[in-house]
Amino acid sequence: MLAIVKERPEPGVTLAQRPEPVPGPGEVLVAVDGTGICGSDLHAYEWVPEYEWLRPHLPTILGHEIGGRVVDANGTGVATGVPVAVRPAIVCGRCEACQRGVSQRCPNRVRIGLERDGGLTSYVVAPAQNVYPMPESGAALAPIVEPLTVAVHAAKRLALRPGAPVAVIGVGAIGLLLIEVLQAHGAGSVLLVGTQADADGGGLAVGEALGARPVVVGSDAWEQAADSCEAVVVAAGAPAAVTDGLRLAQRGGEVVVLGLGIGTAGVDVDTAVRRELSLIGAFGSVPADWLDAVDLIASGAVTGRDIVSHELSVADGPEGFALLAGHAARKIVIRPQEG
Repeated sequence: MLAIVKERPEPGVTLAQRPEPVPGPGEVLVAVDGTGICGSDLHAYEWVPEYEWLRPHLPTILGHEIGGRVVDANGTGVATGVPVAVRPAIVCGRCEACQRGVSQRCPNRVRIGLERDGGLTSYVVAPAQNVYPMPESGAALAPIVEPLTVAVHAAKRLALRPGAPVAVIGVGAIGLLLIEVLQAHGAGSVLLVGTQADADGGGLAVGEALGARPVVVGSDAWEQAADSCEAVVVAAGAPAAVTDGLRLAQRGGEVVVLGLGIGTAGVDVDTAVRRELSLIGAFGSVPADWLDAVDLIASGAVTGRDIVSHELSVADGPEGFALLAGHAARKIVIRPQEG
C-alpha cells in the first residue's frame, strides 16, 4: 500500500510502499477512508527542533486524524463495515492519570501516526477500544473527529454561563470547530479573531458562515472588542495570541489556551491579577470527549462546513504538506481511495 512516510530526521516526507498491517491481540484493522493532516504532522514534515523526540521512531507513517471502516475485527467483537473515527492515543490504563480519568496526561502514551504507523495510507491497525462508531450520515466527517475532540475538551474546561459572549483566537480547523462546539455548550455571541491573512484566505468567512462574528487583529472592531468576552479560547500557536486573549477577557473572565508551539509568552501578570483573570491550559482529549464529539456530529450540532479546504490522494500527499507549509490551505484530508 502507498503511504506517506517520515523516513529521516530532516525536512520532507516520502511516498513509499508498505505492507498491509496485521492486527495483534485486541487490535482491529481499519480501511482508511480519510486522514487529516494536523499541525503536528506539519511540524514533523518541517522537522522543527521540538520534534527531535520523534527520531528513534523513524521511519513512521504519519497521520492521526483517521476515519475509516473496520474490515477485520480480529475476534474483538467490534462491528465491521460501519464508519469509525480512530482515537490515536494509546494509553496504559494503569498509571495515576489513567485511573483519574485524565488519560491525555498518561506518561506511557503512544500515538498512532507518530510513535507508531498512522493513517496516511490505506490501512491502519488500532486497539479495539480506540475505534468509535459513527453514523453513516457523518462518515465523511470522521477525519475531523480528532481535532473536534480537542475543541470539546477545551470547551469543557470553561465554566461557561449560558448566553455568555465568548471569543476564539485562531482560524485553523480547531478554532473553526470551536465555534459550533461553544454554541452547542450554550455560548451566546462568538467572536472569531484572526489575521488579515485569515481574512484574505477565506478562513474568517468560513467562521462567519458557522455563526461567528469575524474580527481582524488591529482593526477598529478589534479595538472595540477589548474586555468584551466572559471566556476566550486561544487556538493559535503564537505568543501574541495569549496576550490577545487576556485583552479580550472581561474582569473575572477565563482564558483557555490549547494552542501549542507558543513557548514563552510575554504575559502581563499584574494585569491578569488585578482583573482576576483565569489562565487555563487544555491539552488533547479523553475518551468521553470522543463520545461527545460523535454525538455532536450525529445530532447535527457540528457540521464542520467548509473547514476542509482540500481533499487529496495519498500520491498527492507531499503536495498537501507543501500547501500547508506555505499557508495555502486551511485543512487537508488525504483519501486513499482516490489515489
